[in-house]
Amino acid sequence: MQTPGSKKVSIGLPVFNRESSITNTIDSILAQTYENFELIISDNASTDRTREICQKYARIDKRVTYISQKSNIGMMKNFKFVLEESSSEYFMWWASDDVKSSNFIELNLSFLEKHKHYVASTSPNRLETLDGTVSSHTTFALDGNLEQRFSCFFDNCWNSHGVFYSLIRRDALKDCKIIGRDFFAVDWAIILHLVTCGKIKRLQQGEMISGIYGISSGSNGWTAFHKKPWHWLIPILELTYYVLELSSKFKLNLRLKIIRRLFLLNLYCIFQKYLSIFYQLYVKKLKK
Repeated sequence: MQTPGSKKVSIGLPVFNRESSITNTIDSILAQTYENFELIISDNASTDRTREICQKYARIDKRVTYISQKSNIGMMKNFKFVLEESSSEYFMWWASDDVKSSNFIELNLSFLEKHKHYVASTSPNRLETLDGTVSSHTTFALDGNLEQRFSCFFDNCWNSHGVFYSLIRRDALKDCKIIGRDFFAVDWAIILHLVTCGKIKRLQQGEMISGIYGISSGSNGWTAFHKKPWHWLIPILELTYYVLELSSKFKLNLRLKIIRRLFLLNLYCIFQKYLSIFYQLYVKKLKK
């Protein structure tokens, strides 16, 4: 860990077996026009060429710290690890298959420095698709009052990837006890924690392109996390518990609205989960 205050921005890059994308990702980080950052790479015991690639960058750029885990500690514990290793005023997670425009950090840091009541800031983001194209830009922000921020999040939760990978005031994350836990929609829980701390800006400038290798983009997105019997009936049980606790001191009217949105979101997840399972069975039948 570096001496506190030595760098303005810490970037946490958790990675596991990403030899196909990690070079582009690190190149995108090192090409940032804002240069006063530390890059902390935590390799979750990769078995491909990820270690070799990351070590090369650590040798040629002193801002890069490469740490290899002795064994796989789990995805979200790896996210927690890079946060705990950071030391700067601002922090951001950077996915191992994402790229950002070279001005991403500079633009969002400039905004946060001028607007102290915002806890995070990001730029429009797009998703890479399996056919090599990218989706249209996602541009929603979470910067109204508390009720508006919660409502906007629930309206856009399935497209909140770019918000999770915002530039964040590190102090806003220190009391988020959910970081490191592994369950479906844990990233939503972290975003909602930030929403209770303050506003999240979406600039019009800059860009982020998310890769296709995230677990939720695969056919096993549900089964990877849903291993308990109750997940068949309440797919986002852990998120529901956490948000109810998070909102325990909110006004009753707002709490009731949040409970209603959680109930509807669980119903939607049940539908999507079973639809995904039936589709996989249908595809397997066709291949026979």
